[in-house]
Amino acid sequence: MSAILHIAPSRTGHTWIGQMIQSWCPDSEYHNLENFDPAAATYFSKKDCVIVLQIRDLLNWYASCLAMRDTLEKIHVEWMNGYKKIIQEFYVPTYLKDHTVVYVTYDTFFIDQDYRKRVCFELGGIYSEEKLEVIEGYARSSFSKYSHNGEAQEMTVLNRYTQVRDNLQAYRSLFKAHPDLLSVYKKNCKDVEKRHFIKCLKV
Repeated sequence: MSAILHIAPSRTGHTWIGQMIQSWCPDSEYHNLENFDPAAATYFSKKDCVIVLQIRDLLNWYASCLAMRDTLEKIHVEWMNGYKKIIQEFYVPTYLKDHTVVYVTYDTFFIDQDYRKRVCFELGGIYSEEKLEVIEGYARSSFSKYSHNGEAQEMTVLNRYTQVRDNLQAYRSLFKAHPDLLSVYKKNCKDVEKRHFIKCLKV
């Protein structure tokens, strides 16, 4: 039995995805490693574990963080550091390149059943959508909390960045403080509307 180590930044829907992974792979030992430094994962056995490395679209991730306004200080320290380390490893594998890694993007996972099935297959699980619509425990939404429990697919998680008050200023501040994130995002973002939004920021 292999252990599944699920590494993801805070506010990336990882708890919801984790619920689905556990329903697919009930015989595997599952660990939710929020904000875990991928560099430290080199201490885990390459033979006895599978690593799920998950990210979320940067604009929507930051929107989710901003919705948790009581933790703004944490955003720019713990959460931001965690996001940077994980997204860097996601796009340029360094520490985990010799491990068995399943790469997952929350946005695609949310909308694409074939993508979910592929992730399940890579984990050696049995596919089910039993937990697809469930929002419970720490899987609550930053915007709607538990109001969409039973209908999770109705949430507008793919355009959260458009729901941020004064979003242009919020994202200008983000990218001025973290130009390295802007560079990574421009390089990897394929969405036309999001690329236009970035262009409008003029940063």
